[in-house]
Amino acid sequence: MYEKRLCGVVIPTITPMNEDGSIDDASIADFTRYLLEAGVNALYPNGTNGESLLLTKEERDHVAEVMANVNAHRLPLFIQCGSMTTGETASHAAHAVDIGADGVGIMSPAFFQMDEEALFQYYRDVIKGLPENFPVYIYNIPGCTTNDVKPGLLQKLMEEFPNIVGIKYSSPDLMRVEDYLETDGKKPELLIGCDSLFLQCLMTGGVGTVTGPGSIFHERLLKEFNTLARNFHENYLMTARDYAEFGAYEEAVAVLSQCDEAWPMLFYYKAYYLGKMGKDTSYTLLQASQCSTDYCFPNKLEDILVLEYVVREKCEDANAYYYLGNLYYDKMQYDTAIGYWERSAELNPDFAITWRNLSLAYYNKRHDPDQAKQAMERAYELNPGDARIFLELDQLYKKLGMPVAERLKHYDMARDVFMQRDDLMIEYATLLNLSERYGDAYEFIMANRFHPWEGGEGKVTTQYTVSLVELARSAMERGDLDEAEEFLKKALYYPENLGEGKLEGCKDNHVNYYLGVIKERRGDQTAAEAYFEKASVGTDEPAGMMYYNDQPADMIYYQGLAKEKLNRPVEAKARFNKLLDYGEQHIFDVMRVSYFAVSLPDFLIFDDDLNKRNQTHCYYLIGLANLGLGNMDAAAKAFVNAIGLEPTHQNAIRYLHMTGKA
Repeated sequence: MYEKRLCGVVIPTITPMNEDGSIDDASIADFTRYLLEAGVNALYPNGTNGESLLLTKEERDHVAEVMANVNAHRLPLFIQCGSMTTGETASHAAHAVDIGADGVGIMSPAFFQMDEEALFQYYRDVIKGLPENFPVYIYNIPGCTTNDVKPGLLQKLMEEFPNIVGIKYSSPDLMRVEDYLETDGKKPELLIGCDSLFLQCLMTGGVGTVTGPGSIFHERLLKEFNTLARNFHENYLMTARDYAEFGAYEEAVAVLSQCDEAWPMLFYYKAYYLGKMGKDTSYTLLQASQCSTDYCFPNKLEDILVLEYVVREKCEDANAYYYLGNLYYDKMQYDTAIGYWERSAELNPDFAITWRNLSLAYYNKRHDPDQAKQAMERAYELNPGDARIFLELDQLYKKLGMPVAERLKHYDMARDVFMQRDDLMIEYATLLNLSERYGDAYEFIMANRFHPWEGGEGKVTTQYTVSLVELARSAMERGDLDEAEEFLKKALYYPENLGEGKLEGCKDNHVNYYLGVIKERRGDQTAAEAYFEKASVGTDEPAGMMYYNDQPADMIYYQGLAKEKLNRPVEAKARFNKLLDYGEQHIFDVMRVSYFAVSLPDFLIFDDDLNKRNQTHCYYLIGLANLGLGNMDAAAKAFVNAIGLEPTHQNAIRYLHMTGKA
């Protein structure tokens, strides 16, 4: 990588003269200092704007020396060396190396038209005497020189000389700009010398402009350049890191200063580079610490060096410790991350997200549920309006076995909060159903519109169906068959507000079974058998507990009940026995997620014990099987075992009631 390159707003400087025609050194120095303070990106003396072809060789070298001395390596300095002869051009290029310039631009000779081979030989003779790591830009201004460096010639030159990094093209031909940039070989860094094409050039893929009017109108041009950079912090950070890699810390700071976004990492990097130069960093670090932490997630290895420098220099910046904790957690250095978060919490105990992060780490990595609970409760205390923290606290309470009634009380006290998120609204409906408040659950679901997310499909529809089926069962127990039938028919169709339709394999075995029972009680055996036939179809192979789109196990149970109603006892027992066999054979399986899937049915905020979940599922299947086979004691025992492992296992609770032994 070359130490400095041309990009952004580059100024081809004028050449001030005294009244007697001699070079005005003082004005050159003043002009250079003016440009240094103006915020332009690079200096380009002895170009056509500086009337170089009217100057003697000695005058051109003198102009370059004066500007180099004043600039003192603060901005990239590229000397335009093209002259009327090959020898003089080569001499200017060698002089540029001697005075410490960062590179050169080379224009072709003027007036005398040359073919492509002659142009190639001209550039070859000049460049071959330069150091291999000394960057060169070809300067193509065919309207003035009558010689045109076409894309093919540029590619040939770049293949011969790797230190040719780009081209300055001064002609109002946007199609040619595209031709330069669409080459199959090494792509040149292109700067436009035609001011009217500045924006178009940048949008096409160019890196900047070499602009004479920029001496006066640099603010407007820099504004346009920054607009195309979108004032997006990462664009400036990437550029600054490139400068800093070869020690150009002043340039890195200058780049970062052009972005006026109040982004903490801009200031942290700026302070880091200022510190590298031995300059005061206190104000810059103060600015960084006062920036909002919203959406700032440092994740690069370079960020570690910067942030660790910050915590050494400014030990009271809680945010820097917070960012380091996030970064190290991302890199799976969990103990280090926890240490930084704990220090951040000491410095700023009122920042909720630090406590939230600590809670996740304590539970998932330290396996300390008590500390996790304390930290998450502290986070919620600090920001009770944050629906995300409410969700995570509730899920932690669920993990720790908090009773449903107590969790439901928390929801009722924070209605404005949980109504902000669909997942919380669905959990609220689930808690209502778990509390046997089926009518309230149904009314709540119907009063709101839901928006299923990837991985959340089937959640609200499950609670919708559970509420209606249980309302129907209650009506049947009261003998109100009409009301029961109405509830069940509603369960067959998902209203629009649920936001999703039925999966292809959804057979509604339970709904059709109870509709058949209603018809049977009314004495309509033909209609009853039709519903029982519908209830008896579907796969009879039990599935695991992993994914929502697997057929629910209780649908096999209802297939068996329907088979019994159809006087097919062997087929019925086969279903129940398959449930029993699966549960008994797989209860001690060692479980693992074999691939990433969004269809995992539960929130995965806190690490789950997949073996425990599998055992719960197997006990549940054993319970269903024994319920179907009429072994009520065995069924109740299995359901109790499932509930003991997962106190909010909705179906285990529901079917335990059906055993009459709840």
